[in-house]
Amino acid sequence: MENKSTGKTVAIIILLLAVLGLGGYIIFDKVLNTKEEPTIVEDNAKTNETSIQTYNYNDVKGLYTYTGQQVHSEANDGNITPKYELYLYENGMFYYNYAYLAGEGKIGNYTIVNNTIVLNNLFDTHSDVSLTTTNGTNALTINEDGSLTDNNQPISIVKEQTITLKKTPTNVNYQDVQDKFKSAFAN
Repeated sequence: MENKSTGKTVAIIILLLAVLGLGGYIIFDKVLNTKEEPTIVEDNAKTNETSIQTYNYNDVKGLYTYTGQQVHSEANDGNITPKYELYLYENGMFYYNYAYLAGEGKIGNYTIVNNTIVLNNLFDTHSDVSLTTTNGTNALTINEDGSLTDNNQPISIVKEQTITLKKTPTNVNYQDVQDKFKSAFAN
C-alpha cells in the first residue's frame, strides 16, 4: 500500500513541477520580458528616385519628327538636311522614316516598358516601295514633355549623336503605311 501512495506522490510532484514551470515561462515571457520592439523611423527626405509613368499605345500613338542641322555631303555635292519621322500606331506597329537624300527607314512593332519604347525591326524600307526583312531593336526614351530621345540615330553624317523627336498634332493612320507597302502586307 505504501508503494501505491509513493507513486501517487511522485506523480503529483512531477505534475505540480510541470504546471509551475509552464506558468513561470508564460509569466516571464509575457509580463517580465520588457524587451522593446524595434521602431521603424521613416525618413521624409526626398531620394533621387525618378517617377516612372505607365504608358499604353493610345498615349504614345502619333507622328514624331526631327529635322537636323544642314550638313555638307561630298556624295551629293551639296548640302543636305536630315529628317526623321516616326509613326507610332495604336495597334503596336511603327514606321520610322529617316531621309537625307532618299527616304529609308524601318517598319515593325513596338513595346512600351516604363518610359522606354522598344522598336522591334521587321522590315527595312528603301527609296522605292521595296522592303527587305531585317531584325534588331532600337530603344527610345519617353521624356517628361512627351518627346522621344533616340540615342541610336541611323544617319551617319548627322552631327548630333542623340536626337529628340517632337510629337506633332497630325493624326496618323496605319492604312497609309499599308497602302505604301502593299506587297509586304498582302494576305
